[in-house]
Parts: sequence; C-alpha cells; structure tokens
Amino acid sequence: MSVEAGITDVTTLVAAVLHDTIEDTKTTYDELLARFGQEVASVVPRSPTTRHSPRRAQALQVVHAPHISQRAALVKLATRLATCATWRQPAGGLAARAPARVL
Repeated sequence: MSVEAGITDVTTLVAAVLHDTIEDTKTTYDELLARFGQEVASVVPRSPTTRHSPRRAQALQVVHAPHISQRAALVKLATRLATCATWRQPAGGLAARAPARVL
C-alpha cells in the first residue's frame, strides 16, 4: 500500500496489515483495541456477528460504504486490489473464484 499507492499514514498502514485479524483469528476487537489503540481498531473491519450469504454480505457493504472512514475505505480498496492481483494464479486457484468475491 505504501509503495503502490504512496500511503504514508501509519494508522492506515497498520490497519491494512491487521485487516483480517478479527475475522481469521481468535483475536477479539477488545484485544485489538488494547494492543493498537482506538485509532487503528476503528479502521480494522469487525467480523460480523452473524454470517450472511455472499449476496447479502455484498448488499450490506453497499449500504455501509458511505459511512466508513477514508482510512477504512483505503484498506478495503487495497484488499480488493490485492485479491485482483492473485487472479494471475494458475487455473483452479483463487483465480477461478475471485471475481465473485471481489464484486
């Protein structure tokens, strides 16, 4: 993110590194908050309390998009761009299913 987009804001960069922490690990929002502070924790997306279908999750993202911070939007965009970059993988890998996740 810092190289590709010239982002120098430390909070945004730290949040980008931590963006999947709550969703992919047993780390809680409160633990993240205690370790990295409110400024970073507020940018890291929280894992939903209920799982939605991909279509419903996409609809919720559209509804919430106008209300997220600029930092959160940059992290979300960087995540999407990184996913797109993996499309160059051999067939059968992420490339086969990535378009549905990104759109």
